[in-house]
Order: sequence, then C-alpha cells, then structure tokens
Amino acid sequence: MTTPLPPSSKADKVIPVLAAVLGVAHLVFGATKLAAIPALVTQFQGWQLPPWMMYFVGVVQVLGGIGLLTRNLRLPASFAMGLVMIGATVTVLATGHEVFNAPLTIVLAILCFVVAGHRLPQFAREFVTDGHGSSKTPGPSA
Repeated sequence: MTTPLPPSSKADKVIPVLAAVLGVAHLVFGATKLAAIPALVTQFQGWQLPPWMMYFVGVVQVLGGIGLLTRNLRLPASFAMGLVMIGATVTVLATGHEVFNAPLTIVLAILCFVVAGHRLPQFAREFVTDGHGSSKTPGPSA
C-alpha cells in the first residue's frame, strides 16, 4: 500500500524553474571554460590555478548543469554545484583577485543548496513510496 504524496505547494512549482535557470547558467559557465574564453584564462591565471583546472571545472559545471535539468539527478547535482560555488568563493576571497565575483558565487551556492534542500524530502518520499526503502524478506522456497 502506498501513501499519497501531499498536495504540491508553491515551492514545488518554483523550485523546478529555479533548478532549470541554475542548470542553464552552469551549462553556460562550463561551456565558456571549456571554450577557453581569454577572459577566463586570465582569471584562472590571476587565481594562480593551473590551466587544467579551468577545464576540470568546466566539465564539472556542464555535468552539473545537465544534472540540474534532470529531475532524478537534481539532488546530487544541486549539492555538487553548491560545493563548486563555495570553492569559487573561497578561491576569489583567498587570492584577492576578482573579489567582486564573491557575492555572485555566494548567491549561486545558496540557490543550489535551496534546490537540494527542497529536493531531498521529495526524493525520500518517492524512495519510500516506490518501495525501495522497505526491506523485503524473501518468501520460502518452493
């Protein structure tokens, strides 16, 4: 027997839109890093990071963007992108280079964690409702 999910709230309608906006943003951010836009190359040099780091972050952001756009991957993707944005915040503050980007990275981190925080209880309800969370003992052999 399954229990019905509670009626959807306003947040249940807003969060997927927010996740989509964040997903597209991370796809764009990641694509610009993978394209090695000269301004980004200069930023990474100013942060004293090796060139491969820009490509690594670009791949992570593209994958995170895809994950944010995919409902079943939204929870881990939003959490991971929040961590990436915390890393970006620490980087700009620690190096003192392009510090004006820190408020944007903090806001993006918070928004990613809001999406993750909203998706976690939904995921848990779906997991239990689908029967994945219950332990089923095998019946007697025939």
